[in-house]
Amino acid sequence: MNKAETINILCATDENYAPYCGIMLTSLFESNKDYHFVVYIFEDGSVTEENVRKYQRLAKKYRNEIVLKTVNESLVEGFPLKENFHITLPTYFRLLADKVLPEEIQKTIYLDCDVIIVGDILPLWQMNVGDFAMAGVIDCTSCRLLHCERLCYDSSYGYVNAGVLFLNLDYWRVFLLEKDYWSMFARIKMTRSNWNLWIKMP
Repeated sequence: MNKAETINILCATDENYAPYCGIMLTSLFESNKDYHFVVYIFEDGSVTEENVRKYQRLAKKYRNEIVLKTVNESLVEGFPLKENFHITLPTYFRLLADKVLPEEIQKTIYLDCDVIIVGDILPLWQMNVGDFAMAGVIDCTSCRLLHCERLCYDSSYGYVNAGVLFLNLDYWRVFLLEKDYWSMFARIKMTRSNWNLWIKMP
C-alpha cells in the first residue's frame, strides 16, 4: 500500500524516556497506518544503541522513518532547571525545532513521550494556523487559572497543554528569535507552563 500523506513528527527524549517514546510512536503508527511519518527524535546523546536499534525496527515494521538527532546541550545551556524537578534539558529541545530540523520542513507536530495516540492525526496536521507560531489544546487542569496568574497573562487567553503542539516553523524562522524565550525565562518562575507564555508572544 502506498502512503499518500507524509506527516512530520518531533519528539525529545533522553535514555530514561526512550522506551516511552517508543510506546508513544507505536500508538501513533498503529492508529494512523494510512500515512507516512518522518519522526525526528531530539536526544541528548544518552540514548543507547539498543534503543536506537529498537527505533529502527519500529520504523521498518510500519514503513515509516525515524531520525535521531543529538542536540548539543550548549544550545540550551543556562535554561532554568530545578533540582528534584521533572523538567530536564531535553524538555527545552522543542525550542530548537526551527534550527535543528531541515529548512524544508515548514511545520511539524510535537508529541511528548508520555502521550498515547488513539485516533486520526491528519486533521491536526492539515489545520491552518495562519500567522500564529503554534497551536495547542486547552488544558483541563483545575489549576490553570493559577498558572495564568503566575505567568502574568490574562486567563482569557487560555492555558495550553504543551505535550501536543502544532509548530508553524515558517513563522518561527521569520519572527521568533532566541532573545524572546531567553527574556521570558528570565522573568518568570521555573515551571512546566512556561510554554503558555511563549505561545502568547507576538
